[in-house]
This record gives sequence, C-alpha cells and structure tokens, in this order.
Amino acid sequence: MLPVGIAPGGDDNDDVTLFWSVRVTEMKAVRARGLGPLKANILDIWPELAPLLESLTSFDQFSDATYRDVVMPGLRRERILFLGDCAHGMSPQLGMGANLALADAATLAGALVHASSLDAAIALFEQTRKRTLSLYSFVSRWLTPFYQGDTIAVGWLRDLTFGPACAFPPTRRAMLTMLSGTQRDWFARFPIAGDGLPDLPLV
Repeated sequence: MLPVGIAPGGDDNDDVTLFWSVRVTEMKAVRARGLGPLKANILDIWPELAPLLESLTSFDQFSDATYRDVVMPGLRRERILFLGDCAHGMSPQLGMGANLALADAATLAGALVHASSLDAAIALFEQTRKRTLSLYSFVSRWLTPFYQGDTIAVGWLRDLTFGPACAFPPTRRAMLTMLSGTQRDWFARFPIAGDGLPDLPLV
C-alpha cells in the first residue's frame, strides 16, 4: 500500500493505492470468486486494513497490471533507440521504472550534446547506461522471489532479514541509494549536484 496524489508543495490527502499480486494465470479466477474472499485473504495478513477495505465494493476499482523482465543485448535497432521499460522492463519491486527511464532520457540528451555525430551519441549513451541497467536488472530479478514467490520459507527469510537490514546503517544506506536511483554500478554512486539531484556523467 502506497500514498498517491501528493505533489511536492501540494496539499496533503489521504489517498492510497493498494497493490495485490497474483499470477497472470489466476487473475480471472480471483475475479470470479468475488471481493469477499480477496478481502478475507488481505485481512488475514493485515487486519488493520479493515476500514480501508470497506471502500472497495467492485473489481472495477482495480486495474490489472502485468510485467515481464526485458533484457536486450543492445538498445538500438537500426533507426530505433529503446528507452525505459521497453528496453529494460523489470519486476516492480524497486519501483524504479520511471526513475530509470528519466535517467535514460537525461543521459541521451547529454550524449547528443557532447558527441560529434548521432551514431557516436548513441554509442556513448549505451556505454554509459550499461553498468547501471545491469545492476538494477540483476537486483530486481534477485528480489522478485522474496516478494512474489510461492515458497513460504523464502517469505519467512525475507521477514527475518529485511527489517533488521533496513535499520542497520550500512545496509540501510545501500538500500536508500538503490531506491533513489543514485547507485551507478556495484561500486560507485552518481555524484549529487548542488541542487540535490544526481549528476549523470557520461563515460
């Protein structure tokens, strides 16, 4: 469950979005059983959500969202350059789709300014983004079984370790760096500019 609809400097509101993961092959069956069993399943896990679930009266309030991992050997196909999810779609565990797409666009803009030709700019863009995209793709695939797997033992391991990891300063810092999109590769971070935004240097 995540807050939504709050812009920087805007008025606060109480809107939230509830995410519930099911396999694509089970979507029709979940809808066919109705909201009652779904709500009961949710409340078994999180009883405190009962007041919120009262506002759910129809599956029309839900949107089905699917995803798949996308791994491309290169981001260019003749006259087409792929950016964002179509180039490196991932599981939504990190919530980084929009951030990575914006970083793609910013890096491409920088490459177009600095390179001597379009082909050189695209090559520079691919070289610059390769390490970052490889890191985030790997971490996303590694985390998926912990959050969307069917193995109970893996869920227990997640619950036992991820909470303390969030409180332990070194691992907390690493997690925040990943989630903020400022981790460049396994060993380096993007520098933070004076305006507080990550600087995206070209290779």
